[in-house]
Amino acid sequence: MATRVEIEEKHEGRTWSCAGPLVLNQARRDLACKRYDEALAFIEQPPHDRHAAVASLRALATALHGYLAETGSVVLSPDEQAELSDLNTSVDRLALISVRLLRWRQGCGASLSATIHALPYDGKEHLVTCNACGTQGKVTRPLPEEDRQAREAAAGALLDEMLGD
Repeated sequence: MATRVEIEEKHEGRTWSCAGPLVLNQARRDLACKRYDEALAFIEQPPHDRHAAVASLRALATALHGYLAETGSVVLSPDEQAELSDLNTSVDRLALISVRLLRWRQGCGASLSATIHALPYDGKEHLVTCNACGTQGKVTRPLPEEDRQAREAAAGALLDEMLGD
């Protein structure tokens, strides 16, 4: 674990920016995630049909890419597009491409540095909202070693007192 000084030095001058809202609305994401899970089930459950999983993942990734390209949100690189149509592309690679497309964001780019730098180093999860687009995210600043040790000592003393040591 790092000390408070080490943590602050590591984060000094670091900048954070908003990734923007997800492109797919919740209903489309839910349905696409369901199709993704169904595709992986072909591998995980008997008769462990890898070919069916590949076909399902390819169809899902192709549909997601088509939607995102049509809406102007994203276009896969030529290499990735070739992978979608290549029959030798692995299940793992198709799954990775599908997940990337499911998580695609619009790319707000607004700075969140001041907001994040203002958060305490307390090891707790904090909700951060972008002022530009309203996207919410969670940030956890690490708890410095000296604070962790102090908490453990205090908790230990409390436990000892309760146990009647």
